[in-house]
Amino acid sequence: MRIAFVVVTVTAVLLLTAGTPRHKVSSAHFETTYSGIEERWARGLTETLEVARSVYVEDFRFDMPDRVTFDVQCDAGLETKLYTNGNGIFLRLAKAGDLVDTASSPYHNLYGMCHELGHIAMGRALGPCKWMRHDANEAWAHYIGSLVVDRLYQRRGPGLWPDPYDYRVDGVARLRKPEQGGADAAAAWYALGTVIGTENFPRLFAAWRVAKLDPHDPSAGLESALRGVDPKDDGSLREFWKRAATLLANLPARR
Repeated sequence: MRIAFVVVTVTAVLLLTAGTPRHKVSSAHFETTYSGIEERWARGLTETLEVARSVYVEDFRFDMPDRVTFDVQCDAGLETKLYTNGNGIFLRLAKAGDLVDTASSPYHNLYGMCHELGHIAMGRALGPCKWMRHDANEAWAHYIGSLVVDRLYQRRGPGLWPDPYDYRVDGVARLRKPEQGGADAAAAWYALGTVIGTENFPRLFAAWRVAKLDPHDPSAGLESALRGVDPKDDGSLREFWKRAATLLANLPARR
């Protein structure tokens, strides 16, 4: 599947603090504004987001936003980082060379697109969530983003990225490495996905969203909603929650 793009050069030049002209690339669901990078990178980043979004919708049944803004700025005065505010995605680059992903690169931009969309997918399905541990939230995006990376490779191969490479090194293969940050929580999400099926996470998050939870100890309510996702559960979900509850939820210390 190739993504149709409309490229627009901003007529009235908008200025960053460094005076860099801004440009736009549009696709079906993303509006990318960029500066300091070549157009081919803006196209490649936007296309990666578009294909990743289709994986979230078609493979994993998430309700994703119809339009997402993506803001890319490259300037020597910036720190290289990628983040989302729940509505848009923001990429800051100290230099354009930080976009060149390889198996040994310190940055993982293609994976990062999938990761940030994972935060958006969870946020829309689960809503505000005070009970979840912060590292469990990050581990979710790491887990689901890694799965999406592998699905991208199945759909488009190495040529999806402007400088083609085997980005499966940033997929489930990396997720399974024990030295990864948040490995325990990510492993818990992975285990849960094998029990309920990854396509049932939107259903689970919707159940957690409306569950009646004890604000001081939400464990029982979370477990009940979890088990409701599969009424025919053979006990696997109860056993899972015994192992994973403290990894995913902020729970009171047990005496």
